[in-house]
Amino acid sequence: MRDFTALRQRLLVAMGLFGAGTVACASPAAGSSTGSGQDSATATETISDATEDTGSADTVADTADSTDIGGSPDAAADSGSGDTGVSDGAGDGGVGDADIIDAAADIGGDGVSSGDGSGDAGGSDGVSDGGLNMDVCTFGKPQQECMNAAQLAYAVDNKWGGGEQTDAGASDAGPPKLDYPVPPEGCPVKERVFDGCCNPAHDGPIMVGDTCCYVFCTGGCCGRPLRAGGVAVMAELQADAGWAGLGFFEGDAACADALPVEVRAAIAQAWAGDAALEHASIASFQRFGLELLRLGAPVDLVADAARAALDEVDHAERCFALASLAAGTAIGPAALPLPDTVQLAPDLRAAALAAVEEGCVGETLAAALCAEAARTATVPAVQTALRQIAEDEARHAELAWRFVRWALRTDATLRPAIADAFERAMQRLPEPPPQPAVDLATWQAWGRLPSLRFRTIVRAMAREVLQPCAVALCGQDVVFDVERMRSVARA
Repeated sequence: MRDFTALRQRLLVAMGLFGAGTVACASPAAGSSTGSGQDSATATETISDATEDTGSADTVADTADSTDIGGSPDAAADSGSGDTGVSDGAGDGGVGDADIIDAAADIGGDGVSSGDGSGDAGGSDGVSDGGLNMDVCTFGKPQQECMNAAQLAYAVDNKWGGGEQTDAGASDAGPPKLDYPVPPEGCPVKERVFDGCCNPAHDGPIMVGDTCCYVFCTGGCCGRPLRAGGVAVMAELQADAGWAGLGFFEGDAACADALPVEVRAAIAQAWAGDAALEHASIASFQRFGLELLRLGAPVDLVADAARAALDEVDHAERCFALASLAAGTAIGPAALPLPDTVQLAPDLRAAALAAVEEGCVGETLAAALCAEAARTATVPAVQTALRQIAEDEARHAELAWRFVRWALRTDATLRPAIADAFERAMQRLPEPPPQPAVDLATWQAWGRLPSLRFRTIVRAMAREVLQPCAVALCGQDVVFDVERMRSVARA
């Protein structure tokens, strides 16, 4: 069993909290920042072989002697994952270059499952023709998701009224008191419902069997998305060699040529989706840099935000190169559909709360997921890309945690709101993307994680990294019920 001790230690060192135990957020040095150079010899880590689990406790006083960004637990039953996902639109016979680009652009497919089987109510039961408006998205791609009561407990931005959080209707003492309806009585209003990537519902609900169905305008999920009007924004895809023509992976074409054309299309689609997210993250970090300047943040935070934007350029190029390698034709981004005015965080509180969700949680998870994908990948081009991306994402996660630390040193009254933001974020942890009908060995060889392994890593990261780091940062408990999340994942 592998653990995440090294990544937890790395984040604590970056915040200047390593070995400090639970700390108060207030500090006399209100204008100071924990620079990225502090304890650099301890914090410098690579994506080499993961540390084996020695059974160490989840404390904040571990000895930082590991040299990788953090391992990940091996899921014992990846091959038995029940998440068959959805059709990716690629297995339709003679797929030419244009078809592969179309498949890559169709991230998520047309009738996307909710990831637990309940999404079968999506296309097969005619839900999309039964009252949901699929033409509601100014940004992002419309996607229908159907959720049962257990999933709604995560989707509704609501705190359970007292006591331990449990599945709806699963408590021995009777079902918890809810302030929203669940099937068969009804469904929560769309204004309160979010998908696994924190995108708000734009239409619905309609009730299908024991699920409530909504339309989400989907976009980025992992890492730091670019949001406009609360929705993650990404560029459309087109035939363009400009973003994939740097020769990152010359000589690896044979790995793709040996695959059936429908498998190549599915892999190209997955990597093109990642590429679009990385492309949008360039603008996201540039906006974060403007927010830092507006807030008077220290120079090390501003400089690292600028470097992170350049990292995302590299990530986008690498991912577009992999998508093009799998597709056998050049894939790149069209123009990014930005609004005329890009809104900045209005104050320190808003910027810190966004950093909790997008950076401290999103990018920390992205680092671990990429590291595990690199470990199980066998295509050399894919390993090269994922190892670099994982290391960069770990540095971006450090930046987010350092920024929130600085925000709390600047204004200690933000502590309750930031602790609450951690709690909410860990109640809405991301779900794996749809897994197409590709055999698991090939899927992993090309750097894609099976759904079960994805969920296992996310759960372990929340327990072993996110919660202890949040407690060390804020000095108060952040709620995370791993058993409840496991039951939702199995629902």
